[in-house]
Amino acid sequence: MVAEFLGEAIILPARVAAGHAHCILGAIPVDRDENRQTAEILLRPEQVGLGPDQTGGASAMVTDSEFSGPTCMLTVEVANGAGEAGTLVLRQPSAGAPQVGTRIRLTVSGSAHLLN
Repeated sequence: MVAEFLGEAIILPARVAAGHAHCILGAIPVDRDENRQTAEILLRPEQVGLGPDQTGGASAMVTDSEFSGPTCMLTVEVANGAGEAGTLVLRQPSAGAPQVGTRIRLTVSGSAHLLN
């Protein structure tokens, strides 16, 4: 896929309505005002932020962590209030990265790109 060729990308299935993609991370603004029952959206990894479980966003549990020097790859199991669930792998700074078993919240900044 071209988007992945240009760099790391998070591609998620979604339903698009009224300018927002509804996916496991919640409702995210998209770059085109379309309505689709079945779609895929693209986020850049730097758009996804981690925070303590008390903040807003999609609830997630860290299930694996792979240390890679200054960064690590976190595997997280995500579940939202709509009953949707899935697994994401996120690159994060190693310093201060949550431990396996930690419940966190994932937030998205900016808009998602709606793929064709």
